[in-house]
This record gives sequence, structure tokens and C-alpha cells, in this order.
Amino acid sequence: MLLTNDRDNELKCTIKNKTTRLQPEHLTHIWDSFYVIEESRNKTFSGTGLGLSIVATILDENELSYEVKLEDSYISFSIWFQLNIA
Repeated sequence: MLLTNDRDNELKCTIKNKTTRLQPEHLTHIWDSFYVIEESRNKTFSGTGLGLSIVATILDENELSYEVKLEDSYISFSIWFQLNIA
């Protein structure tokens, strides 16, 4: 996990993982309900496809900015939190 202050009064939290199956075309659907990369839909290898959809809903409801990036063989998820500096 990486914490940075790349915007005024905001803290960016980034989580980065190595991936071997994810392709750039998957990123457009990654926040969709029931979207799974594992085409066989075998639950031994993948989940239900609800996790990131639920995360996106929670972030949207709290008006938080977020993004996903795929660079080389790493996927990174970032969320920006407002800093309340008095």
C-alpha cells in the first residue's frame, strides 16, 4: 500500500498487485456487477464478480474519487480521501 499527497488537501491510497490474467480490455468492465475474468466461471478460480461493484458503490455513495490502472503486469487501485486540515 502506498500513501501519497498528490492533490491539494487529498490523500491518495494505492494498492498494487501483480496479475497474470488481467488484460487492458478487462478494465472497462472491472467495476460491473457479476463481471469475472475467469471465463469458465469456476468458483474454485474466481469469485462472484460482486466485490469491486460493491466497493465502487460505497465509494460513489461517499463521493470519493477512485481509479484502476494496469501497468506492465501490475494492477493498481487508488482512492482519494479529503483531508480536513483545520
